[in-house]
Amino acid sequence: TVDAISNGTAYKRTIAQIRALSGALPNTNFYTTDLGQEGNWYYDAIDIISADNTGTILVTADGKRIKRVTQGAVNVMWFGAKADYSGDSGTDNVPAFNNAIASISSVNYLEIPKGAYFLSAPITIAKSIKIKSLGDFYFASGSDGFIFDGGNGNEKFDIALEGVIKGTNTGSAYDSYVNTGVVIKNTYNGVFKFDNIQGFKEGLKLNSVGDGASPAGCQYNNISWDYFTNNKDNIILECTGTAINWINENRF
Repeated sequence: TVDAISNGTAYKRTIAQIRALSGALPNTNFYTTDLGQEGNWYYDAIDIISADNTGTILVTADGKRIKRVTQGAVNVMWFGAKADYSGDSGTDNVPAFNNAIASISSVNYLEIPKGAYFLSAPITIAKSIKIKSLGDFYFASGSDGFIFDGGNGNEKFDIALEGVIKGTNTGSAYDSYVNTGVVIKNTYNGVFKFDNIQGFKEGLKLNSVGDGASPAGCQYNNISWDYFTNNKDNIILECTGTAINWINENRF
C-alpha cells in the first residue's frame, strides 16, 4: 500500500478513499491510483480554506487539505475530464475544465490530451494562462466555444489548441447558424494557435467592449489557424459599447 516518492513513502489509495479519511492520517504523502488521475500528493497542514477541486486539492472528511505534487504541466484529466464523446453523447467536461483553469498559476500550464471532449457550455477564460491541447472540443447546440477575456490587457494568453473546435451547425442554411467558436475580447499581446474552427455562425471574433469613460481595445495579438470549416463567417472584428473602442495591429 505504499509507493516510493522522492521524500519517503506514500499512502496508495483512490481519490474517494483519501477524501474519506478522518482523524490521524496514515501518512503525510499519498499516491492516487484512479485511472488518468494517478500521482503524488502531500498533506498541507497550514491550509484550512482551499476548496476541493479533484485535480490538485483534495479535502478529507475532517477538513485536511491534500495537495498534488505538480511541476510544469497540469493535466485536465486530473480534474475528472473524460475524452469520451461519441458523436451523440459524452461526459459534460465543463466543471472539470473550469476547475483545471482555475488551478493554473504563472509557474505551470494546462495540458489537454488527445481525445474528444463534450462541453455543454462556453469555456470562459479571464486570467493569464498557457494551454497546450491536442484535444477535439464538441460544444452543445446553442453554445459558444472558447471566450478569452483579456481584461483590457491585464491578462496574457499563450494558447495552442491543435484539435477541432466544433459547433453543431451543419448544412448550407448559413443564415440559421448560431454562436461563435472563439472570442478574443479586450486582449493585448496574446498568442493564439488554432487548428480547425467548425460549425459556428462566427468562427473567430475579435471583440473590444468598453463603455463611457472606460474604452477598451483588442490589439497586438498574434493569431494563426490551419482551417475554418463550414462557418457562416470565418472572422469578425467587432467593437461594442458606448466608449470609443478599437481593434488594431493584430497579426494574422
